[in-house]
Amino acid sequence: MSSPSLLLVTLDAGGTLLAERSSRGAMYAAVARSEGLSVTDEEMGELMREAHAKLPRELRGAWRYELAWFSSLIEEVFINTLGLERGR
Repeated sequence: MSSPSLLLVTLDAGGTLLAERSSRGAMYAAVARSEGLSVTDEEMGELMREAHAKLPRELRGAWRYELAWFSSLIEEVFINTLGLERGR
């Protein structure tokens, strides 16, 4: 009789094993301001929530929270919403 093999272990680190010192909105807003964009921490948090709700769970072959999906989230907020020039 063979015992089942463990094939995959996943961890939900965000907000459980690891915690950010400031909000993600505050961190992204600081980057936006360093690029000359005018946005408060609270506004950025709301923009991120809106972009998160807008993007599908699977986008161009990347599932939610994969690097390519996060890249699309950043593009939606910084380029499409805040107007940052592409390539900066």
